Amino acid sequence: MAIDEDLNLHKIMLQTVEKQISDNDPPAAREAFERLVKNGHDEGTAKEMIASIIAEEIYVMMKNDQKMNLAHYTSRLAKLD
Repeated sequence: MAIDEDLNLHKIMLQTVEKQISDNDPPAAREAFERLVKNGHDEGTAKEMIASIIAEEIYVMMKNDQKMNLAHYTSRLAKLD
């Protein structure tokens, strides 16, 4: 993958996090973001942490040819500290 493609993917992942937070959908994304910031992470780092969970969930979905498991995603968000 080219650097430009990596940067675009990174940008899309962060936009996804920002949309989940602003739309409060799922609520676990905003809850995780607020908790991470409250625990001392800057906003950018908090969003990166959430984006990494999204990326991992997408990988699992593609690898196993399955749909998004919202319960699993929200469970993983709840464990972020």
